[in-house]
Amino acid sequence: MIDGLTFQNGNVIGTQGGGLAIRTDGNTLITNCVIANNQVTTSAGGGLFIYGQGDITLNNNIISNNNALNGSNAGVSISPRKTLIVSNNTIRDNIATYSAGGFFVADAEEIYLDNNIIIANVGEDDAGALQGLDDIGRDLVAGPRITQGAEEKEVA
Repeated sequence: MIDGLTFQNGNVIGTQGGGLAIRTDGNTLITNCVIANNQVTTSAGGGLFIYGQGDITLNNNIISNNNALNGSNAGVSISPRKTLIVSNNTIRDNIATYSAGGFFVADAEEIYLDNNIIIANVGEDDAGALQGLDDIGRDLVAGPRITQGAEEKEVA
């Protein structure tokens, strides 16, 4: 568990996670953290990169002003193999040169999104707010709407 820490002003080139990178076979909980003003060049996860085999939970974090220069997934890049729970987070003002300015997810069995603010993120080529949800083909549990780029769609 990572609780109450600030990850800021990180700058990495050619690898993931400008602010924080986690690769684990166990479960991951990140709560009450600030991940801000980080940068990754030619890779993914300007603010946060997580690759895990277990469940991943992000709760009550602020993820803002992160950049992926010549890369993708500026704010958050996550590849869990099991369940992803994202609740009560603010993900804003993240910029990616290619796609997924705010939030990218791949390979999750289940995704739960609840009470998050995901705004003002830019993917210069594609998907400013969220990317990867359409490709999952798994269960998505969320509030009544998800904003994906400039397009708003209903979520069952």
